[in-house]
Amino acid sequence: RRWRSHREAAHAARMRKLEELLSRPDSSREVLEMAARGSGDFLSVVENAMQSLAGSARRRVAELLEASAPYKRLLREAADLDPSLAIRAISLLGRMENPAARAAVRRGLKHPAEAVRRAARQAIVTGGEEDARRQVLDGLCSLPFWERIILFQLVPADSTLNDYLAK
Repeated sequence: RRWRSHREAAHAARMRKLEELLSRPDSSREVLEMAARGSGDFLSVVENAMQSLAGSARRRVAELLEASAPYKRLLREAADLDPSLAIRAISLLGRMENPAARAAVRRGLKHPAEAVRRAARQAIVTGGEEDARRQVLDGLCSLPFWERIILFQLVPADSTLNDYLAK
């Protein structure tokens, strides 16, 4: 029991250290070193940061993720047969703007597990490229009613949505 609380305290300290390092622009090297040692902690902190940050701070976190050791694993996990791994990877990669991440998310549309395909659709409508969002919107009528409602609420009001509604 004592060992467990010590282990939990050490884990919390690592997470705080990573959060602190991510907030400092001069700490890229240290962040990448910690990412190589503890990819699970790193990915959790990055996921939280990508949800809460915007603008240049978010771009910096995305660039650090792309430069990190766990990034290639994340790209592979987007196609993993284990839906929980694939969903986590897709939800994180869906917040990125680079071509490799977007391609991995788009491949999620063809995953054998419906839950993974659903995660890919959500990632695409909230941040994907216009042609990928159009593809998801074109398939909207074949989805269950409840999912159509959710996706439709996530789609940004832009020219892709206007074109879809006009047809």
